[in-house]
Amino acid sequence: MISFREVSYLEFQILFLDLRSRFVDLIAREAQLTQGSLHVLFAEHLPAGFCLVTDEREYRNIRFLFVREEFRRKGYAGMLLRNELREKKGTKEWKFSIQEESEWYDCLKKLVEQEGFMIKDKVHLFTCVRDDFIHWNEYMDRKGKRLAAWLEQQGFVTISFRECGEEWLEKLRRSEGNEYGNQLHVRGFLEGKRTPVSDTMSFLCVRGDEIAAYSLVSKVDKSSVVFEQISTCQKMISQGTVLLPFAKTMEQFWNEGCRRGVYAMYEGNLPALAFADKILKQVTVKEKLQYNFIKAAE
Repeated sequence: MISFREVSYLEFQILFLDLRSRFVDLIAREAQLTQGSLHVLFAEHLPAGFCLVTDEREYRNIRFLFVREEFRRKGYAGMLLRNELREKKGTKEWKFSIQEESEWYDCLKKLVEQEGFMIKDKVHLFTCVRDDFIHWNEYMDRKGKRLAAWLEQQGFVTISFRECGEEWLEKLRRSEGNEYGNQLHVRGFLEGKRTPVSDTMSFLCVRGDEIAAYSLVSKVDKSSVVFEQISTCQKMISQGTVLLPFAKTMEQFWNEGCRRGVYAMYEGNLPALAFADKILKQVTVKEKLQYNFIKAAE
């Protein structure tokens, strides 16, 4: 007998106590905070799998689709997906992301395409680790410190989210709709609806009363971080201002004992990929490709 039930964050923690991780917990928490959904599939009254969805500004994002190993190859992943699509019809598009190197890539790609999803874009995922940090230090000694010193001479100052004060954070919230030209959705993080921001590892680069660039970082656990957003004001892209907040973030990465960091860059974002080529790859030990699939609202 198969059944589905939408559960609370607390129920989810109890039902999958043996399988939870800090990363999955953060997504489940985010699903509840954004009024997304946490659906569980029960097989013979046992929790066999779950689907975690966050409700975001442009779409409902299927963040995690999971089936316990002993229940796999029975079509339960497809049942979970179809149940979600049926239960949460609305005006927003659906999003589902799959990493190319996943052992389930072919199966999931076939599944989502059968349900009407199509590839929208590709994302490059970069990973850095503490054990390979020497390459970042070599880059800073070779070039980075000179550029940072030059930027500081031009009047740019770097301050952490913890120290900058509410006035600067409010300016960052407004960066989505003013001359900064921010294409990233920063409000959800600052308003506590997304993964909690590390205010000691996130930095603003400012000059006068303007934000020139920023790095926004979340901590998955004590040793793992996600570089959620690395952004530059549109009119200052060519000046390299993004180096200042990113360099401060990397300094804190080391000081706080972090061991692993992950970054994501959209393939169509040419300035971001240029930044990746010049700077991110100085600390990258692994690069993966992720495909984002989109399904139109019904």
